[in-house]
Amino acid sequence: MDGAKEGEPLDFSRAHPLDAAPLKGRSPTKEEKRRFAEISARLKARYDAMATENATVGDGPRDSAFFRDLPVDDERISGEVVLSFKGR
Repeated sequence: MDGAKEGEPLDFSRAHPLDAAPLKGRSPTKEEKRRFAEISARLKARYDAMATENATVGDGPRDSAFFRDLPVDDERISGEVVLSFKGR
C-alpha cells in the first residue's frame, strides 16, 4: 500500500480498484495439444486401472502376512482416557 508506515493502521479510505489489463497468452500449438491429450489419456488409463484394481480388492485378505505386519503395542491400554484442550 502506498504511504504505509510500519506500526500505523492502514487507511483504506483512499483505496481504489487496480486498473490492469488482462494478460494475454498464446494458444497452444497442435503439437502441444496432441501431447496434452496423449498424457491425459495415459493418466486416465492409469487411474482407471487403479480404480478397477482397488474395487476388486475390497476389504482385502486377512492372511498371516496381514496380521504379521500390523503394529504391535508394547502395553495394553487400560483405564480412563481424559481429553484436554487447554492452550487452544
